[in-house]
Amino acid sequence: MAFEYALLSHTCGLTFNSSAIQVSRVPKLVEYVNADNVTRVCSYLIACAEYCSEPDERILWTETAFACYMKTKQYPDAIRLALRLNDGDRQEAVFKAAADDRYSRLFVFDFRGACP
Repeated sequence: MAFEYALLSHTCGLTFNSSAIQVSRVPKLVEYVNADNVTRVCSYLIACAEYCSEPDERILWTETAFACYMKTKQYPDAIRLALRLNDGDRQEAVFKAAADDRYSRLFVFDFRGACP
C-alpha cells in the first residue's frame, strides 16, 4: 500500500486509480485521498462511473467519490453526489457536517427555491 500511496500523491495518480478499479478495490481510495488530489481522483471516479454497465458498480464508484469529498470537507461536491444518488441519509450527513461551515447557508438558499 505504501507504493500505491506514492503513486496517488504523485502525478501518476490516475494510473493508481485504473489499477484499483481493475481489482475492485475502489473503496480503498478513500484512505489515500487528501486535499491535494481529491479533485483529480473524484473526477476520474465519477467519469468512470458513467461508463459502468452494472448499476451496483456505478453506485459503488459514486459512493466512493462521495466519501472522498466528505473526508476532505468538499461539501458542495458531496451534496451534488448525494443528490445524484438520491440518498436522503447522505444529504442529511452533508448538512450536519456543514452546520458550522459557510456552506450551510448556501445550501439552504439553493434548496429553498427548489422546494414547493
